[in-house]
Amino acid sequence: MKAALAESNHSLAEANADFEINLSVNAQRLNAEAFHLVPATKNINITGGDGRGVIYGALSLAEDLRSGL
Repeated sequence: MKAALAESNHSLAEANADFEINLSVNAQRLNAEAFHLVPATKNINITGGDGRGVIYGALSLAEDLRSGL
């Protein structure tokens, strides 16, 4: 994720960031390996049905950043 952000002129900060990416698991709402990516004004929420879903969502975001979306 950090490399994808850097490639598209974004940075990763641990505190006092201008933008926030939230990762969570919700097995009741999503199937295993599924993910839901929701962009908002100052944050992006990635929810996975399990840990793999969260990883797939993060990789999808990285790909979107590399593509300029």
